[in-house]
Order: sequence, then structure tokens, then C-alpha cells
Amino acid sequence: MSLNYNLGRKSQLDARELMLLESEVKNRGKNMVIAYVLWYFLGLFGGHRFYMGKTGSAVAQLVLSITVIGMIVTSVW
Repeated sequence: MSLNYNLGRKSQLDARELMLLESEVKNRGKNMVIAYVLWYFLGLFGGHRFYMGKTGSAVAQLVLSITVIGMIVTSVW
């Protein structure tokens, strides 16, 4: 239902408002280059997952990386 509501609202916008909306969505998006840099340097601790908003798996990686066995599992992950 909310999807239809959002589409209805979007169809009521003029071209200038649509351009502003598009640029806002683009600005709020995550940069993949930053995600890969975080993965390279902090991947074992889930830094890239925190950045991408996947906090559940990021916390799991962080907790697992504290132990030696968890470090092995996280490096394979």
C-alpha cells in the first residue's frame, strides 16, 4: 500500500522537484569505493558491514573476531 502511495506522490512532482529528489537519494547512497576500502582494512572486524547498514552481521563479525576460532571463521566469511 505504501508503494502505491509513494508512486502517487512522486507522480505529482514537477521536473525540478524530481531532480532535487533524485539528487538527494543519490547523495544519501553509500559509496562502494569507501565500502571496499573499509573491507580491505577493517573487513575482519566488520567495518564495511557497519558502513553499509548491515549492523546485525557486523556485530556478529566483530564478536567473532575477538576469539581465535571466531577469527578463523570471520576470515573465511
